[in-house]
Amino acid sequence: MQFDTIYINNCTGRLDNTVLDATSCTPATVGTSDIFSTFPTLLPPGNHPRLLLNGPCLWFESWSDTSIKDEQDHIEFYLYEVLCVWQFNKRYNSPIGLIAQDCEIKEFDMIETWCLKHNKTFSIYTNEYGLLDGLEHTRYADWPIIHLDTFSLCYGYDPAEIKPLDQYTIAQPIQYRFNCFTYRWDQHRMLAAGMLREMGGNCVTHYHRTRATPVKWPYKHSTRYIRLLNTKNALDSNVPLTVEAHTILAVSQSDSAVPLNPHTLSTDRLEPYILSSFASVVCETNYEYPWAQLSEKTVNAARFETPFLLLAGPRSLELCRQWGLKTFDQWWDESYDQEVDPLKRFDLVFDIIERLQKMSLAELTEIKADMKQTLLHNRNLFRTGEIKKNLIKGYK
Repeated sequence: MQFDTIYINNCTGRLDNTVLDATSCTPATVGTSDIFSTFPTLLPPGNHPRLLLNGPCLWFESWSDTSIKDEQDHIEFYLYEVLCVWQFNKRYNSPIGLIAQDCEIKEFDMIETWCLKHNKTFSIYTNEYGLLDGLEHTRYADWPIIHLDTFSLCYGYDPAEIKPLDQYTIAQPIQYRFNCFTYRWDQHRMLAAGMLREMGGNCVTHYHRTRATPVKWPYKHSTRYIRLLNTKNALDSNVPLTVEAHTILAVSQSDSAVPLNPHTLSTDRLEPYILSSFASVVCETNYEYPWAQLSEKTVNAARFETPFLLLAGPRSLELCRQWGLKTFDQWWDESYDQEVDPLKRFDLVFDIIERLQKMSLAELTEIKADMKQTLLHNRNLFRTGEIKKNLIKGYK
């Protein structure tokens, strides 16, 4: 079997048991970085599987054997994880939301080097929506890069969870104005948790110590700068709010890469909090880069019948609509979705949050009732599986 497809996941720089035969989904039982000794085991002569690489792999650019020349002339590369941008071998954090001309994406460079070496052409499929627009000043601007939501294909209800399509719970009394659940630390999540905590008991969130959180984009010029600074500092000196039944101690990002046990904080445990909130403040994985990317964080709000405000990359709401979801411009200004500057986008989202925070729960209940058809539409996209038809459409 020849291969014409290569899948690339996150970076480890070596060949190990994260490299899969994507045809059978069987882990490769190797644990060495010696590519030349392990590839014969993975790729028996004349029987090349499709590959899921953990890249950008340092060894991939130099990988070669005599049979590659017989493979397909055009190779498709599928990148499953969120991309990082580099400049001078350091992560580039896009502080004003623009990608500089000399920035690099290592996965792309790896692909180009390998294909040039073996006289192959290529296409690249990524999860980032609007990526080429964000790379317009770089050498990648005219590359064959296509958006495809491969990262999101697993989303949807388990058949055991499916309820009748006309059964809804949005009439549930609102206990919280907003929920905001942040699984990993990042600057926009830190600031959002701090601001919502300051708003008091009508917001439900969980967070951990912020001392190790890097500042990727400046926020000194925010209209809320002093409040943001104070709430950030306050997070370090208080026991974190939590949706758990038991107390979770504050955890520094530098001490633990996964501060919450996913078995004790699952979407099932979050569901009652989301359903009893007016809206979700969703802090997506990508924020400062000038392209969109959606994950289970947005999905959870939609499938639990809740309106959402996105602290996410620009054009994320546009991507929601590409998925077939309806958004909420009938009830508030969604122009923040087009703002590239991460600070300005943050302030625009919190302009909305603060306006809604001033409303009574009775007023919010009335607004949410008015959203009923929109919320049911979004939920049913997942309950019926219809959403997957839109996720597999490739578009630049």
